[in-house]
Amino acid sequence: LRVPVQGMYPGTEPEKDAVRNLFCHVLGLTPASQKDVWLVTLAVKVLQGQVLSTALVRAASSPAVHAEHSALPAKEKAQLLCTLADVNARGLSLSIQPRFATAAEFVTLTKLCLLAPGRSPLLESPNGLSLRSRGFIACTEAVPEDGQWHAWEDLLRPDGPLALFWKELRTWIGDRKSSLGFSAPPSDWHGVKEVMVLVLRRCIAEPMELDAARGLLRRPAAKASSEPTSSSEQQASQSSASNALPKASAPASAPSATEAIAKEELSLVEHA
Repeated sequence: LRVPVQGMYPGTEPEKDAVRNLFCHVLGLTPASQKDVWLVTLAVKVLQGQVLSTALVRAASSPAVHAEHSALPAKEKAQLLCTLADVNARGLSLSIQPRFATAAEFVTLTKLCLLAPGRSPLLESPNGLSLRSRGFIACTEAVPEDGQWHAWEDLLRPDGPLALFWKELRTWIGDRKSSLGFSAPPSDWHGVKEVMVLVLRRCIAEPMELDAARGLLRRPAAKASSEPTSSSEQQASQSSASNALPKASAPASAPSATEAIAKEELSLVEHA
């Protein structure tokens, strides 16, 4: 992607105005209309777009964006980190500047959910089987079997099953921190939709469905027929089965006494 933006030169870090100009050019906006919008917000929109390039990823992880991002609370940092983690999984990891790529939260997110192609994250490895199972159970506990979509706002409440799953996940990772090579994610990330979408995608299976925009859905199980067969239906079935069987032929009746005497007299006459 070649964009004539002043201040964007190979081998140099782009200035704040240059980053804003680039983001606005890609998004079809004017810099004047976005002068009060945080660069972090614009970076997320750009990275979620259809067109990605080294220049865009470099700008999204530039010092100007990082300075804003560092001032945010942990919960508000998550959206950009999730977007960069997705970029990392799509094979553009080398374009992400080290200031983001080496951050503890970013390392945790990528190793837990999204690694570069050819490398399996924890939740897709044999070691993560118990976490995947617990995540699936939490989803079934949070969503009724009604075939309806349930919004993330309702599912991610602090006292819900998914919040409990997140607490268990943090404890599990914390107990194995030295062997895993990364720390547990922040406690309040359970309320961030983007984080939970990345995690729960590795946990769900039939009859659960996940949609990043709509939430979670649980399909009703198919109900087997349990009505007893009526007596008339049973009789009809037995009669039909009886008629279908071949009938044995009746044995020939024995000759009567009168017929035997008549045959004997006829035989005497013929020999006289």
